[in-house]
Amino acid sequence: MSRRNIKIAAVQETKLNENCSLQRCYGYNVLRKDRTRSGGGGLTFLLHHSVQYRPISLELVSSDPYMECVGVAVKCGTAEVEVLNVYIPPINSCEPRYLPDISPLLVGNNRLVLGDFNAHHELWHSVLGNDQRGSALAEQIDCSTFCTVNEDAPTRIRGECHSSPDLTIVSPGLINDVTWQPVISLGSDHLPIIVSISRSPDFITSERRTFLNHGKAHWPEFREFTNRRFRELPNPSDVRVAERIFRNIIRAAAARYIPAGRIPEIRPNFPAEAAGLANERDDLRRTNPTDPRISDLTVEVNRLVQEHKRKKWLDHLKCCNIGTDMSKLWVTVKSLSNPGKKDDRTSVTFNDVTVTDPKRCAEYFNRQFVEHPESDRAKRRVLRRIRSLPAEEEPPQFTMGDVANVIRNAKSSKALGPDGISMVMLKQLDTPGVEYLTKVLNLSLATHIVPEIWKMGRVVPLLKPGKDASKGESYRPISLLSPVAKTLEALLLPSIRGSYAVANHQHGFRPQHSTTTALHAISTHISRGLNQNRPCDRTVLVALDLSKAFDTVNHATLSENYPPAKFETLDNQLYVWTPVVRGIPEQEVQSP
Repeated sequence: MSRRNIKIAAVQETKLNENCSLQRCYGYNVLRKDRTRSGGGGLTFLLHHSVQYRPISLELVSSDPYMECVGVAVKCGTAEVEVLNVYIPPINSCEPRYLPDISPLLVGNNRLVLGDFNAHHELWHSVLGNDQRGSALAEQIDCSTFCTVNEDAPTRIRGECHSSPDLTIVSPGLINDVTWQPVISLGSDHLPIIVSISRSPDFITSERRTFLNHGKAHWPEFREFTNRRFRELPNPSDVRVAERIFRNIIRAAAARYIPAGRIPEIRPNFPAEAAGLANERDDLRRTNPTDPRISDLTVEVNRLVQEHKRKKWLDHLKCCNIGTDMSKLWVTVKSLSNPGKKDDRTSVTFNDVTVTDPKRCAEYFNRQFVEHPESDRAKRRVLRRIRSLPAEEEPPQFTMGDVANVIRNAKSSKALGPDGISMVMLKQLDTPGVEYLTKVLNLSLATHIVPEIWKMGRVVPLLKPGKDASKGESYRPISLLSPVAKTLEALLLPSIRGSYAVANHQHGFRPQHSTTTALHAISTHISRGLNQNRPCDRTVLVALDLSKAFDTVNHATLSENYPPAKFETLDNQLYVWTPVVRGIPEQEVQSP
């Protein structure tokens, strides 16, 4: 597929089930429809990550007990080309009088219907003559506007028997743009068939996928380059200008000394010896299909591939050592427990609107992820009070040691923020770079100016486990922030943490607290009640899962009543006493 630049592969008779996976299809998304009633059968699409597609619902053929079908719609200029992958079991595997009805599939103007029909007819140049199923399918094709594109060449070679059970049918809008060619390759007796569509250049929109290889970065040269550039700079006087200079130096060093490029097309888990035997087998099938060595070579190729995969896996496990590389062990365990990978080029539906354009898709995700509440009076009142607070006479000053400690203790994340910088790059800074960054952060604190890039985040939608990739609500967002902004937050946190009291029942966003401590408190309360003398105290627990709880918090209420208020009951009335916070006067709120 890599050698012939195959972007879409339609495979029949995969014989896959829920216990089998295709997680190692490098560079391809997998769309499967496994057979559930028995073994055998099964269909799969392998779609290159550059292909924009969406699954097609085929409810019209769901009543057929034998025919299996799965479809995708692929972006083709301003239109879409629909590709239907079909498999019909052999005649001896169906009821004696069963005849498939493919007429519901033969509709539309931009559609390809292809697969293994296990039918023979002269319409698609089958040398085995016309059988009953082939005659029925030929009549249905003649009654439609579709045409077969099979040429006078066999699609299956098994010993001396050549036949054409595999069929490709196209709609009238594509008949002049389609070419059909079987290829003698692979180990199956069914030959792979290449169907090409000569359409507009944007039939497949390939994106430039690049990667940064931090493992092969030239860090000494990176530090030498940044040290030289930072030593030449004067003391910063404008925060925005200084931030832009700092960002440009880091990015320039990364461009020079961190290798980057496109992910290459590879032939995974296929050693050179196996590739040589596979080529020899294909040459034999081309010249002498009855040669008995063909099956022996296929068995040997499979043995070499499996042996190579096993050795590669054992070498990988030897590197997953708790003492030397804990991160690799964790990634391995995570991939085994959740092997699924999201389809990264599928069309997404938002409120019954299917979106294929990447920019429009980003706009819809923006509306879904980001709440846009109207500014109310309470929020404006809180903002006015915050702006009227007296400024600190002497803002805190960060030392170069403080900044270096925060960077050193941060996670070594390779994810790029909106400024194109990762935390790994900051960790490689030497004394001149850390010193200049310290001056920039102190200047930001003294002037109360935060550069816009520090307020931005790269929001990436991630598919929730087990959810449909074609639906917008199946995704959750993660936000990648600037590592410089995260460094500033970590520097300010110790001084802010001492300014407010947190309720004892809050376990989130607190050090040494987590879901484990929350569950421990609940279980302790339950066990203490049950262990009392009779009658013991029993606990009734109600768990609520609030949709978008973090996003829909009333910010005005949060700003006014945080830190937590003290509750007292006097004369059957509930009084809420809010403590003084940075000049905000004490208030009394009464409620029934």
